[in-house]
Amino acid sequence: PPMDYLVTASGSGGTHAGITAAMYALRSITKVVGISTRHPEDVQKEHIHQLATKTLKFATGDESLELPLDNVVVMDQYVGPGYSLPTKGMEEAVTLFARKEGILLDPVVYTGKAAAGLVDLVQSGYFPPGSNVLFLHTGGAPSLYHYKPIDNAVFGIAGAGDSSSSISYSAAEDEKKSSFAWDSVSQKE
Repeated sequence: PPMDYLVTASGSGGTHAGITAAMYALRSITKVVGISTRHPEDVQKEHIHQLATKTLKFATGDESLELPLDNVVVMDQYVGPGYSLPTKGMEEAVTLFARKEGILLDPVVYTGKAAAGLVDLVQSGYFPPGSNVLFLHTGGAPSLYHYKPIDNAVFGIAGAGDSSSSISYSAAEDEKKSSFAWDSVSQKE
């Protein structure tokens, strides 16, 4: 059956814009929903629209084509306190995907926040009953080891987020900086 919705992370915009342009060019019924990982809806929507329109023109060779703005869907309510900063919904989604599906998502940056959006959209009834919804996992699982472990029960290994270890960190506020400053690592006795 055809997909009614495709949910993906929307950060720098390449994936979101490319898929949106492709769906439009193919006259697909699939609605692409981008979960913003860093910008407010209006900023991200305009960025994706411009990039998707350029992609559409390049891919088709038709400079007269213009992607309708309403084909670009951006949800920004899952960004939280900012780019690369964790949210409770993201932590819950990463844990849910790992425990129930065996799928590892990156925490905080892309797929973790996109999964939080997907879970919330399903729970809030955004998708009509019977809809076929596809979640696009764009990678990032290796970054699980870069961030504070979320929950020992996800991985089932000692020291991976259990109460015997605690790691605190602070994320760079400037989205161009991707490194983390590890404030302290302490082991409880």
